[in-house]
Amino acid sequence: MTYDAIEKSQRDARPVEFYRFASGSRLWLQTSADKELVIPAGTFSPEFLEREPIEHSDEDLSGSLDVVVAVDHPVAALFAAYFPEDPVALTIYAAHRQELANAVVVWAGTVSQCNVEGAEARLTCVPDDVALGQKFPTRVYSAQCQWPLYGPGCGADPTSKTDPVNVTTVSGFTVTSADFALRPNGWYTNGWLRRASGERRMVVSHSGSTVALKARFRELFSGEIVSAIAGCQRRYQLDCVAKFANGINFGGYAWMPKRNPYDGRIL
Repeated sequence: MTYDAIEKSQRDARPVEFYRFASGSRLWLQTSADKELVIPAGTFSPEFLEREPIEHSDEDLSGSLDVVVAVDHPVAALFAAYFPEDPVALTIYAAHRQELANAVVVWAGTVSQCNVEGAEARLTCVPDDVALGQKFPTRVYSAQCQWPLYGPGCGADPTSKTDPVNVTTVSGFTVTSADFALRPNGWYTNGWLRRASGERRMVVSHSGSTVALKARFRELFSGEIVSAIAGCQRRYQLDCVAKFANGINFGGYAWMPKRNPYDGRIL
């Protein structure tokens, strides 16, 4: 029988759901059932999972839902100190125990935030069509570059601007290493520190042998080797030309008049 036929029957329905969480190369396959089950999408292990009903309306976030997991769930841990480096995609399948091969997708989207409530964590999830309907900002006239650093448009190569750093001490948001002092003050500002696992944090300031991070790492140890990636303050001459030799890709308007022609104010 098909999934729909069993779903509509009065006596045969034995529903169970399957949750596929994916973030970068990490994958978690879990089911609300009491034992391990196999569907075409993979082998799913039992886990505490609850979700609210999917609501459909004309609201902007129609179709969104909350999924409740244990506070120590690996997906909840991704949100513990910082927003995950890679988006967390969630696909929910539904099937009936007697026809697991006929599992169907009932919801697909992204985990947008996590809130801890005692021993539980509430994952707020938005459907894919919400993201597709969002408006994205366009470029504006500005003296500063508007390209994402090392991204499309910028074209700078992060490999030549990445230094190995031996961590000396870690205190909250502050990381110290003599290796930072090998570069001039501000070299890593607006750049990143990246661990071998790929976990990274933005650097908000760099002075001498110390950098301050936007958010602390979940774990970072004295003696650990991390990659320090140079940052950019989006200035044409000092950054794009002198630091990155990338003036041809500058994404701002370096010679923009500083006086507003309409009201005479200095911009």
